[in-house]
Amino acid sequence: MIEEYQRILNGKNLLPGNEDIYDEQNGFAALLKRDYLTDSERSLKELEDVVGGLKEKTDFWQGWQDAVKINRLEDTWNLDWLRKENPWLMEKSDIADLDCFRPVSKLMPSDSLLELEEKTFQMADRFSMDLEIPFTSAQISLIDAISDVAGDKWKNLIAPDSFLSDYERLVENQHKAIQKAFCQDDFNIEGRLGMLDAVSKFVDRQVGWTSDFLTTVRSQIEDEGENDSRVIIDAQFREIEDAQEARDEAKEKTNTEEGIKTEEQVKTPSTLSKIPRYIGYTNRKDIHITPEEGLEKSILVEITEMGKLIVENAMIINRLCEDRNKDKFFKPTDKLVTGAVEIATITCTSKGELGKIIDALYFLLYENLERIKKVVTDSAVRNESVYECIFAVKSIRTDFRHDFEHGKENAIKKKRKEINDYYKKYCGKIPSKQKDFSLLQKNLFQDILTLEEHLIHKLEEVQEDSE
Repeated sequence: MIEEYQRILNGKNLLPGNEDIYDEQNGFAALLKRDYLTDSERSLKELEDVVGGLKEKTDFWQGWQDAVKINRLEDTWNLDWLRKENPWLMEKSDIADLDCFRPVSKLMPSDSLLELEEKTFQMADRFSMDLEIPFTSAQISLIDAISDVAGDKWKNLIAPDSFLSDYERLVENQHKAIQKAFCQDDFNIEGRLGMLDAVSKFVDRQVGWTSDFLTTVRSQIEDEGENDSRVIIDAQFREIEDAQEARDEAKEKTNTEEGIKTEEQVKTPSTLSKIPRYIGYTNRKDIHITPEEGLEKSILVEITEMGKLIVENAMIINRLCEDRNKDKFFKPTDKLVTGAVEIATITCTSKGELGKIIDALYFLLYENLERIKKVVTDSAVRNESVYECIFAVKSIRTDFRHDFEHGKENAIKKKRKEINDYYKKYCGKIPSKQKDFSLLQKNLFQDILTLEEHLIHKLEEVQEDSE
């Protein structure tokens, strides 16, 4: 990756007349200060050309431009992305030609991160250590560039600001810890380097999957629009829910006007920011697994890969419906696509995060229940246990989004018992701690994957009957 990156940059005559900018004492970080390019519009145009060249020519970015290929997975998911060599790894020799960094200064996330990367190499060089570290500055800047290409509508789904800022902060902390270890003559830094490597791969996986998914569904969203996306759910539920939602929206509006923020309105940390909490233990001297192995075993990867599989299965189901000349189960509206990305990327450690996931699952499953019934019958949906997860989502969402503590006492008790029973089913109790929310999400995802496999088999049987 680095060699290709340099080849593209070196092949362009960028920034003529700025040869005096190079500073031998400050190195490449000094070359990337953001103010020195502002004098030349031509230079800025050439910067855009560099980004375009990187997108077109490097293997890494070319892979992102390919449409996602959905593969049927039964009981597991593919973690090859975590085991492959990191395309962002660089050695000191990769940055020997400092001029190659000159054109990307406007694209870099921060001067401090660049300086930290350079300082880590400098300190390692003093101790004659050969290091390979991910070139995070370039990775972040090019992720930002590729998300810009997607347009304002989808940019925040591909690379949310919180995701990139959390990544930058995490990497900065690891570099500072490595440099502190060097100052104390402690060369046991493999765990820190492994953390940088593993997190870099995780970032590529999250951003790359989302980019591919949006590439696949974008034309479908534009074709279908929002006009026919609302389906009729059981009339006995819809009338009640519409009235309740109107009351809840009025209450939320009042809270907003009074300056009261709900937990869902408070900015929540990205999944990326949670990685040190789940794999930091691998840095202990008495632990003999790598950060990459720790990440692979973590609930963060387990949940986000299950979420991606839920979305991919939904696309398989839609394709089977089209082959059978039936309406798609899952209409790809803006709301549903946004929810799908949340299902694939969020791990819940708080009530606010769980609320987002429950909303997304509600839009995916319950709001499309009538379409599902056209294939598997109303009786099956109401009586077979495999469909229970749909009603679990509805009940838990009632707890999050509706005020049901009014009315007849027996009805309130019945509803509360129903909700608490689902909480106990999926996490053993009413969730209150971080691990409770993660466990609930994991177990609910597992039931939804089972449901989707059931629906896929049902649709395949319908196809066979028709042949």
